Amino acid sequence: DGGFAVLDTSKFQVTRFDRAGWVTARFGREGTKNGEFEEPVDLAIGATNEVYVLDAEQQRVHHFMPRGRVKVGFGKGFEGAVDLTAVNDRSHIAVIQQREKGNFTFLTLTPKPARSTGRDYTGDLTPRFGCVTGVTGSLGGHSSGKESQLPWLWTIDEDREKLYRARQDQSPRPINHEFSDVSDLEAGPNGQVFVVDYGNEHLVLISPSGQPTPFKVKALDEPWDLGVDDFGHLFVFDGGNKRILELVPKR
Repeated sequence: DGGFAVLDTSKFQVTRFDRAGWVTARFGREGTKNGEFEEPVDLAIGATNEVYVLDAEQQRVHHFMPRGRVKVGFGKGFEGAVDLTAVNDRSHIAVIQQREKGNFTFLTLTPKPARSTGRDYTGDLTPRFGCVTGVTGSLGGHSSGKESQLPWLWTIDEDREKLYRARQDQSPRPINHEFSDVSDLEAGPNGQVFVVDYGNEHLVLISPSGQPTPFKVKALDEPWDLGVDDFGHLFVFDGGNKRILELVPKR
């Protein structure tokens, strides 16, 4: 629907907005039942605008319809889960876990686990430090064996402020760019990746080939969080101005 969702971790609540900024739904509360949160840490939106919320304490993913009706959530067992992201084509949801192998667990939207991947995420590259993540590419490319169709896994090392990307089950490769203080990363529908550099108060566009291009938006003050919709529009949480700013890419 082109809107966006905000997770309020202090109120244990999700608020959904349409593109014009009107509230369309509020749902979630503190508790231990399905659809209730103890430690919500991240959310993702699937291809049909259904909402998925990761609860680190419960080690599970809660599943909601667009207006907040609770569906059957994923079972428990996501030990060390620190981040949740949608693949850029919204075909799968990825849970990021603090493990030496199988850091990225891909989930279908039905829902059920599809596969786990990722290796050599040890030391400073573990999701404990690099839990700002994104996934681009097609999971369907796995069966064809074509390297060009395999997904890229993007991860930030939040200690060293370095961005890495890796093919499935390959070692992470660094992106040649110096960040000041990265606060968020999101994958766009066309394979681009957008990074919020909070320290420099600007955004960085990473091309599908891994080339970085910084761009500063004058209206931003303390940008912190970022979302990208299916049209490639950016929704930036502008902390200094206490608002969410929509940025439309040039055609």
